[in-house]
Amino acid sequence: MADEVTRLRKAAGLNRDQLAEQCAKRGHPLTPATIANIETGRRDAEGRRRREVTVDELVVLADALDTVPALLVFPLGRSSVTEWVGQGSVSSWEAVQWFGGHGDNPIIPVGDMDGIERERANRLPIRLRGDYEQANRRLWHARAKVGTLRRRAKTENGDTAQLLQWAEEAAAEAEEAVQYLRQRMVDHGITPPEPGQPAMPEVHDSPDPQSDAS
Repeated sequence: MADEVTRLRKAAGLNRDQLAEQCAKRGHPLTPATIANIETGRRDAEGRRRREVTVDELVVLADALDTVPALLVFPLGRSSVTEWVGQGSVSSWEAVQWFGGHGDNPIIPVGDMDGIERERANRLPIRLRGDYEQANRRLWHARAKVGTLRRRAKTENGDTAQLLQWAEEAAAEAEEAVQYLRQRMVDHGITPPEPGQPAMPEVHDSPDPQSDAS
């Protein structure tokens, strides 16, 4: 993390005073001296770091440096492996996936199926919400296509009617997927997002230009 904060700060053309100002603008002030201690990893006479990093500081530094917390902790793209505290090296990709709740903990032994299953169950809210967002996007695109084909069907002949039928079937399937995932959230005690979050506007037929002209 020390190396990444330093690298990204310099890439952004910021000195430590300016980075401290950016953190303060985000509601969590850090002094230039604190940033220096974080970047250099300075230790006291007993070998302890002079300055550890809190979760709040991790978040505000990532925000101020236009990155994400996971990439400050695990330098994916900079190194194929990363140090896992007290337990050697692991794949940077696996570490980032775990940090974001999308992959298994890389230090859980493969044979520890109970540990793996517990962790997968605990990150279920992330997986279900990710699946829900994807289903929502598919539904939005399917509805948009239906709207487009309905407008075309008013003025065109040929295959438009068949295409419209397929698009309506795809939209219905997408709607079923969204509702299924919402129910799965409820079944697992997870509060689903409010309907329409993220925004998923209904697609309505546009007025027929010819009828307007008449």
